[in-house]
Amino acid sequence: MKIRKRNSLNRTAGIMAAVLITASGLMSPVHAEEQKSAQPGLDQSYYNLKYSESYEEPLPAAYDLRALGRSTSVKNQNPWSSCWAFSGMSAIESNVLTQQKNKGVQAAAEPDYSERHLSYFAYCLADAAGVNNRAEGTASAKGLFMDLGGTRELLTGTLSTWCGVDTESDVPYEGTPYEWYPTENPKDMNWEVEKDKYFNAAVHLQNADFLPGTATFTDAEKQSFVYDENAEKAIKESLTKNGEVQVYFAAGQSTPQETTADSNGGAEKKDAAEFNKTYAAPNHLVSIVGWDDGYSASNFAETPEGDGAWIVKNSWGSGWGNDGYFYLSYYDRSVQSFASYQVDIPDGKGQFSYDHNYQYDFLGLKSYAPLGLQEQSAEAANVFTAAGSQSLKAVSAVTITPGSTVHTRVYQNLKDKNDPESGTLAADQTETVKYGGYHTLSLEQAVPLETGETFSVIQEISGSDGYYWPIETGTGAYDFYGMEGTFHCIAQADAGQSFIRKDGEGWQDVTNLPDETIDLYGKTAVRNYGNAMIKAFTSDLPEKPVTPEVDPQLNEGAGEPDQNIQESGADTAGASEAAKNTQTGIEGSHQTTTFILVGVLVVVAVLIVALYLRRRKK
Repeated sequence: MKIRKRNSLNRTAGIMAAVLITASGLMSPVHAEEQKSAQPGLDQSYYNLKYSESYEEPLPAAYDLRALGRSTSVKNQNPWSSCWAFSGMSAIESNVLTQQKNKGVQAAAEPDYSERHLSYFAYCLADAAGVNNRAEGTASAKGLFMDLGGTRELLTGTLSTWCGVDTESDVPYEGTPYEWYPTENPKDMNWEVEKDKYFNAAVHLQNADFLPGTATFTDAEKQSFVYDENAEKAIKESLTKNGEVQVYFAAGQSTPQETTADSNGGAEKKDAAEFNKTYAAPNHLVSIVGWDDGYSASNFAETPEGDGAWIVKNSWGSGWGNDGYFYLSYYDRSVQSFASYQVDIPDGKGQFSYDHNYQYDFLGLKSYAPLGLQEQSAEAANVFTAAGSQSLKAVSAVTITPGSTVHTRVYQNLKDKNDPESGTLAADQTETVKYGGYHTLSLEQAVPLETGETFSVIQEISGSDGYYWPIETGTGAYDFYGMEGTFHCIAQADAGQSFIRKDGEGWQDVTNLPDETIDLYGKTAVRNYGNAMIKAFTSDLPEKPVTPEVDPQLNEGAGEPDQNIQESGADTAGASEAAKNTQTGIEGSHQTTTFILVGVLVVVAVLIVALYLRRRKK
């Protein structure tokens, strides 16, 4: 087990991982930005609302985070295919600004987080990163980590381990020339990041909402387009509450290198309004900063069904498009994977909401092997051992369909580490989450833990399509699009860590689950299982007051103190005996003084009488 303590690299951490599951047990491939190997994600329809959503406040016809000071400046991802990292960091920066605005905090400078830190560690196995001794996670066999692209799942799986979010000043977006190969070409430089910076974090990822998408289809060929108005409202509401929203779409060009120059030497601006009239595989991730319901359909090269567009920030520099921004029609057929991120910001003393993150798996949401749903109850559990005197305050969960129900139970003081229910039930609660994604769920009542205490977190997760186990899966080395062995997806688990149960039957250790040969996008792959996707978040309890040492001689006759109040009882008895002994000494001193005075007076009286008698004889 790994336990992560904030801002302390010599402390350990753990992970909650998430397997990508659909009702059919199949996933559609997602071609992340111009990458040679793709990160498949779930079909967007599983994240869409199955009901009409109502909203607290009416939404305005136009909205722009830039005008509200809740969006950071445009960046440039050159020379790499790292749009996923830039759009994700932009959304997180916007969430920080949004939280600060809501609290009335005026920051000295706008937040600027490291895309390079995220891009590197997302494709770095846990043992290579120095996190633990298990080769687990995602990695490129050919060292193409900066050019593989990525998705919201890759970002969430990485940041949920508390790997980042680091600052740009700590890990800038630039390479270091090799001593043996001086060059000015940035792609020929060293872009690796020091291992000891893995857990460097200015903020911690707390929630990742995988929002409904506006482009839905009624056929597998994606010819029959249906616009989802509920999804539009959900995206707009998220923009107003949490800041920028990341989105995946098919861009006319997928890298800034493809930008052509106009007659004045500047970047072309013809792509400042984007609309795909037919479905196209997405190839670029960007962040939405607002919307304009009145943006005319006539502004697009092809005319969409109606007016209205998202205002979108690109990562190709401020010289591209409209100062780095463009409009994306509401009715674009390629859009999917909308995501909103919320983070935990440390307080003025540098304290996060939680001190420790108990977790096991470092593959998590990076996993892409499918696992089918269950019609009957399905439960998963992780067993942890407390590393100190702490308070368990929250757990994490991964869901797919909106409105999923998460039933969480916590048992402490386990008698059998192979039975997650063999202890005392300390927490039992059920929560419904609005969207699919990664969630931090606060416990209604914190659970106190003592050093060495074994405890378990059990979850039963159900959605509109059934129950599922939040178990990470891997397929080892995989051949994506003709690049044999380029991509590795590795899941590992140790006995006694994670367990599953079906329909109330006995618990089964995940290490006893057999590997399976599956068909993955027309190719054969071997699927194996990792840990349960459950984290436990704790905070340190205040240190107990140290009892002063007392001279044992002062306790003679005090009797045995009450064991339930041993510290305070022993202290009181010692003080009482000392007071008793002190009082006895005072009384003895008074008696001695009295005897001396009486003796002196008697002697004086005798002398006076003797002197008087002598004078009379004379």
